[in-house]
Amino acid sequence: MIAAASASSAALIAAASAFVGLQDVSGGLLPGSVGEVLRRQAGSRGSGCWDMALLYHWGYWSQFDYRADESSWPLIPTTEPEALAEFARARGVLGAKPCDGDVFLQYSPRRSEFVRGGVIAHVYIDHDRPHDATYFEAVVLEGNSNRSGELGGPRVARLVRRLCPDLGDRFIRWTELR
Repeated sequence: MIAAASASSAALIAAASAFVGLQDVSGGLLPGSVGEVLRRQAGSRGSGCWDMALLYHWGYWSQFDYRADESSWPLIPTTEPEALAEFARARGVLGAKPCDGDVFLQYSPRRSEFVRGGVIAHVYIDHDRPHDATYFEAVVLEGNSNRSGELGGPRVARLVRRLCPDLGDRFIRWTELR
């Protein structure tokens, strides 16, 4: 059975959902220089992918406490999926089974590294097939995507993905870091 999202996870899903559909029709980052600002907040001055920077933004502000004037978001600011995976692995919160509100990291067997990240909004079905890889079908929220879910696009997307731990995909149970 896949666990339901906690209140903290639900806040992350809501924050990410508010961005779905934003895009830059010119093919650039988000409208204006938002992509650059997000990468700077996540600690990068370079160009390139902005999905991880957007993920950090969603997390930071979804867990912000205005009375304390600080965020309780426990994940590190980074634009690199590999750095986030290493952080989570070192703290024992990188797993092979998702639940709603987890952060997902998609692995590329061809590149031998994590290439994107986003938020699990809802896990539909998990399939354990004896002669094939195990996968989870989930609604995900991600930036730097296109309508087909390919990395490098100009939009924030809501997609249904098949995420496969047997092929390297992983899930960060960030709520266990609190």
